[in-house]
Amino acid sequence: MSIKKNLDMIVYEKIKDSLISGEYLQGQKIFVDELTDKYGVSRTPVIQAVKLLANERILEVKSNGRIIVPQYDDKEITDICKARILIERFAVTEICDRKDGNAVESLTQPALLCGEYVKQGEYVKSCKEDLNFHKKMVALAGNDCITDVYDSIQGRFLVASYLTMNSASRMQGVASADHMALLAHLKQFDEEKAIALVEEHILSIRGQLLEIRKKSGFPSVNEM
Repeated sequence: MSIKKNLDMIVYEKIKDSLISGEYLQGQKIFVDELTDKYGVSRTPVIQAVKLLANERILEVKSNGRIIVPQYDDKEITDICKARILIERFAVTEICDRKDGNAVESLTQPALLCGEYVKQGEYVKSCKEDLNFHKKMVALAGNDCITDVYDSIQGRFLVASYLTMNSASRMQGVASADHMALLAHLKQFDEEKAIALVEEHILSIRGQLLEIRKKSGFPSVNEM
């Protein structure tokens, strides 16, 4: 049972890596048999991995069993970013109210790893630590309901962001620097500065996404 579960998670991570690295397009169909051939596994771990990804809204499974990569228009991307801001603001407030230095210290590792992977040119790894940093920060709020909601928002963001911006256009070094600055504010329990940085960070990404979509001819809300 443990081996099977581990295989599910390995396939889950590999599919996520493929999405982050830009191997798929928004709206693209994904077939189980292709994934079994690609990863050299049976259908069962692939199906279980797809279910996990669908729970996080990274993939979508239709009623007829078809698997597709979700596709978002400009309004939905804006809504995703607004939702991120709301939840991450809440997390910052909770962290600063509690003044739990030991909890904040747990953000150091993903912040440093993200920066180290950027220096090494490990794009996918740096992106995953970027996501991990924000997920851990939200988890520090100590509200499981908020954490569950955030997982699905981050899943949507992963698709909307990484399948729009590639490694050349994404400024991972800036993201890494933002993490370190945000961590410093949280260690000082400076709620005002931390919230301002969270908003600036997410709004900057939203602006880049919408600009790239406009230049690249992505469908707008009226065209989908």
